[in-house]
Amino acid sequence: MNLGGYITYVLGAGDVPNAKPAPDMVVRTMTDHGLRPEECVVVGDTTFDIEMGHGAGVCGVGVTYGNGSRSELEACGTEFIIDDFAQLCDILKING
Repeated sequence: MNLGGYITYVLGAGDVPNAKPAPDMVVRTMTDHGLRPEECVVVGDTTFDIEMGHGAGVCGVGVTYGNGSRSELEACGTEFIIDDFAQLCDILKING
């Protein structure tokens, strides 16, 4: 896919003390980039992803085209649920 030119930051569970659903990865990412929670979203397909974001004070966007179900995402209180990646642009107010 040759995406190397588009990816400038990678962080995984081994880079922080606690893996998700602990908020460590989100907190570390915000710290590394000088971001505040209100400037971020966590996009994920499981409740663990959304819980990780919420633990850091970040809005969650649940996606139904992964491992989790819509009902699971609704139950964990995610702020948005999308069925198609293009919907993320609407949420983030990005014009293509």
